[in-house]
Amino acid sequence: MTAHAPARGHLRVESGPGAACVGVGVAAVLALLFALQQWAVGGFSPVMLVREPARIAAGAWITLVHITVVAYLAGATAYGAGSADRAVERLRPVLAVPLPRHARRDWRSYALSLAAAGLAGVAIAAALAIAISPGSVSYDPATWSSVTAWHRVLGLVIGGGVLCLGTLLLRDSLRLSRLGKSAVRVDLLDLARLAPFARQGLTNVLLLAGFVTVQGLFLVDVGYLATFAAVFVPTVVIALAALVLPMWGVRGRIRRERQSELARVRALAQAARSGWEDAPRSQAALPPLSDLLAWEARMEAVREWPIDASGWLRLALYLLIPLGSWSGGALVERVIDAALG
Repeated sequence: MTAHAPARGHLRVESGPGAACVGVGVAAVLALLFALQQWAVGGFSPVMLVREPARIAAGAWITLVHITVVAYLAGATAYGAGSADRAVERLRPVLAVPLPRHARRDWRSYALSLAAAGLAGVAIAAALAIAISPGSVSYDPATWSSVTAWHRVLGLVIGGGVLCLGTLLLRDSLRLSRLGKSAVRVDLLDLARLAPFARQGLTNVLLLAGFVTVQGLFLVDVGYLATFAAVFVPTVVIALAALVLPMWGVRGRIRRERQSELARVRALAQAARSGWEDAPRSQAALPPLSDLLAWEARMEAVREWPIDASGWLRLALYLLIPLGSWSGGALVERVIDAALG
């Protein structure tokens, strides 16, 4: 499903609902496969539920969390793949025509970096699982149970998936930064037209905050605290970079335009005040000094970052999302303890 008709010169971008369907579809398929597998091996049989309810509930919960994280990463990556192109489409009124070459994603280059990120993520996930995951972790399939097999495989998928998502967002952020630096017309009196740069940075933060949120569901078992921390810290660093980078290039343009305008108006104000004979214009032709000073104050008030107060508020709300997940995880833990106690 497309958000814009693929007219000549326009980018083809995917809509948000399509990305949501990807995540829901992945979750449904994996959950169904898990349920069918456990039914086939008798993992959820009445005898097992009576004999080892705590172990079965814990194993099923951790598996479902793995599935949720994988599904979220699938949906977030699908959404992220189109979000930067949607930003470019919204910026078309202020972009150079024709669009510069780097306005479009070079999928050949992206594929190489995403493949490298995926492989690195798998290796890092395996190393972290062996080093700090609760209990003993082996990647010898002969040692896996029907449940731990899901944990081991999906854990590797999560490692590769989150690095792919981060790499995609960072590369698209750099692409927007280049556009903002070289191909945008800046009007200091109408910075609202540059809002898509800030919106893209906020979208990046939201996607990564969502990952931290679903990853936080593992904290129902406090044994996963070290693993969560090892994932949380680099994710925060990537989120910070993905917030700033889309706005970085255009921020430099705004700064240069603002400084140039301030230098010009201050030169005129100095000429109007002093009446120098070598003033760029005659004293009579210069605007009134009060108007020049008002314009100088207006230029000094221009913000260099294309993000307004509502954007900062939105960012604060996004950062609060993981807290809800952790609170929900604690509630689930109490419910499970009460049910099995």
